[in-house]
Amino acid sequence: MVKEHTHGLVETSMLVNGMMGKYMVKEHTLILMETSMLENTKMGKKMVKEHTLFMTERSM
Repeated sequence: MVKEHTHGLVETSMLVNGMMGKYMVKEHTLILMETSMLENTKMGKKMVKEHTLFMTERSM
């Protein structure tokens, strides 16, 4: 049994008017992936949880 949840990716692009003119701000916001697996071992069943996390990146 494998259950997987993926919580999306948000990409925001903004055109900002600054004193030096216009510049583009791009922002990528996190993806959280949670995977749950029920594994059969010699000692019985065990739950394995895995979290994969990608954080925010901002480029200007």
